[in-house]
Amino acid sequence: MSHLDTVFTALAHPLRREVLSVLSGRDDGVAEIEELAERLEGVSEAESTARLRAALHHTHLPTLDEAGLAEYDPRSGAVRYRESPMKELVESAVRSSRDPRSRKSRSSTDS
Repeated sequence: MSHLDTVFTALAHPLRREVLSVLSGRDDGVAEIEELAERLEGVSEAESTARLRAALHHTHLPTLDEAGLAEYDPRSGAVRYRESPMKELVESAVRSSRDPRSRKSRSSTDS
């Protein structure tokens, strides 16, 4: 999976977008997993804060970390927003659109 696909996959889930919204709205861009679980409980389909915390820890925060949208330290529970993912995303898309091999593969799949 390309980095671009990883970013779009991460952004596809509404809870992950809410996590990014909370983090980006903070002056320091940092929150603890416990705080995120409490704040997002009403947004999630999880039955409890504990289940939401588990989903954040095992699924959502690692996905955001892998996509480069947030940094997650599972040992401390700290989550930090990364401010430049969209810039990198756009630059990546521009680079791939300039790559002649990329255009060939797209045009052969467009037919």
